[in-house]
Parts: sequence; structure tokens; C-alpha cells
Amino acid sequence: MEAEKEISLIYRAYGRNLISAGPKTILHMLPRGRTGRQCTPSSRSIFKNPGNPDDKPTRSLTVEEMQVTTTGQVSTSLGGETVFTLNREESDKLAAKLDSLRTDQVKFIPGVLNSARNLSGYKDPSEVNEPVFFRKVP
Repeated sequence: MEAEKEISLIYRAYGRNLISAGPKTILHMLPRGRTGRQCTPSSRSIFKNPGNPDDKPTRSLTVEEMQVTTTGQVSTSLGGETVFTLNREESDKLAAKLDSLRTDQVKFIPGVLNSARNLSGYKDPSEVNEPVFFRKVP
């Protein structure tokens, strides 16, 4: 049923109705075997997808062909940034801001408590119930 729902969305995207295509078409669309091929000649004609789905032999690139910079890393060869350096710059800015806020402890501590309440969604209890005795601890 789930596959039928997903496939019907594809049919609608191509301006077709799944019911008019018939249940045999749904079976053609489902994955078969280990190759993972989903398109059959009938489904290609329904969706009007051009081309041949057969696998063709390809040549892999050599290590030399894949290495297009002197170091093999774009960030070091071209002077770019890495995720680590970007995060370090941002954390340094935030740490400096935090250190400047910590200089005035009288304002800082209540601000931390208010932030903790707001961020956690804490609400003061509206009523206090009497404790319930469940059992005696041996």
C-alpha cells in the first residue's frame, strides 16, 4: 500500500492516473533483484523517459586525474577554510562575548537563570500536592 501511494505521486507528477495504468504497471515499478533496476520498457513508455537503462562499462579516473590541486585538498591549496577553522572562529567570537558578560556577576547570574528557564520551558508548579506514600524502604 505504501509503495502504491509513493508511485501514485510520481504518476500525478507526470499527469497520469495510476488506476488507468493498471496494477501490472505497479509491479513493474517495484525494485527487482540485486541490480536495483526499477524501470522496465513499459514504465519508460508511461513516463516518456528517453534513453537506454542498460549498464555500460566505464573507466575509473586514475589518482593523478583526480588530484587537481598540488596538495590534493582544495582548502589547503587554494587557501580556503575547513569546517574546523570556521567553527573555531565562531566559537572564539562566542567565547569572547561570554567572557565579557561574565565580568559583571551581579547581572550575569540572574540572566543565566532566566535563560535556562526560557530555553528549557520550565514553569513554576501551579499547585503543590501532598506527597503520596507508596511503600516502606527495607
